[in-house]
Amino acid sequence: MSKKKSNKPAVITQSNKHTDQEMKELCLKYMKYSNYDPQKALKAFGEGIQKMRQEKDEKRMRGILADLNENSNKVLNALSLESKYKLLESVPAVDRSFALQMSRDLELEFEVKSPTEKALVQMATLAFCRIQRYAQLCWRHDKPNSISNEANQLISIYAKELDRANRQFITTIQVLKQFKAPPLNIRVNTQNAFVAHNQQNISNINPEKNAPQ
Repeated sequence: MSKKKSNKPAVITQSNKHTDQEMKELCLKYMKYSNYDPQKALKAFGEGIQKMRQEKDEKRMRGILADLNENSNKVLNALSLESKYKLLESVPAVDRSFALQMSRDLELEFEVKSPTEKALVQMATLAFCRIQRYAQLCWRHDKPNSISNEANQLISIYAKELDRANRQFITTIQVLKQFKAPPLNIRVNTQNAFVAHNQQNISNINPEKNAPQ
């Protein structure tokens, strides 16, 4: 006689249960096999370089080069804080050389090292590129022979965006300067001092010395 299959759900024993932390670690472990992991693309790029050096067949070479191009784009995209890939993709093609050079100049000026500082440099560069673009658009429409209600509306919109980009650029540069500013150490050697930055009165009077006898 054949045994009937049981419709009861499988019993989960204590031995095969997983805690939330274990499941989290398991997901992170297998994340490296995802197409979004830059380390996987970087490894594939290195393997593709080796294949390209050894391959003699022209048809297979074209396939290798296509894979190399795809993997290099993934790596450059993931490492955008260093490669400026996302920054350059965010500006028109005509502005990309300028954006790349400006970001390099700002990194030298502020001696940029941390990822936060690199992100701020790219924010400032992107804001400055927007300043130039909207300034050009305002100039193109602000001509005597092209004045109309539509042109005035466009100029008003461009002027608002220009002002916004200006404020973003100035604010980002100020934040970068604050990152690089040395810490302010104040030693009070007088009875009373007034610190204007924090709008505070600082008293250096010893309460025990001035207590009534």
